[in-house]
Amino acid sequence: MKGQLKKQKRLERQMELLKNFQQETDHYEEKRIGNEWYVKSWNGGTKRWQVAIFKEGSFGNYKAFSEARKEDEELDEKFQEQVHLFERPTLESVRKLLEN
Repeated sequence: MKGQLKKQKRLERQMELLKNFQQETDHYEEKRIGNEWYVKSWNGGTKRWQVAIFKEGSFGNYKAFSEARKEDEELDEKFQEQVHLFERPTLESVRKLLEN
């Protein structure tokens, strides 16, 4: 029973926080209020929008991690392109290389 009450309070808190964002749009948003950052994002586990609150320093870390992750994804895409461009050597292509 106590767990249900906590869950209900958490959901109510999230609903209150979500009111600070545009209700008709369903997309990621960031908003600075005072020296805190409010970040609206989709939670795939609960299938709901959620709001996380970050202090200034923590938000910087969060953004740095996001940028690093984005760079990793871009590098992975470039690597996949290179793998697809790689042509498997054949006996003929090896002979031509050895002749030159």
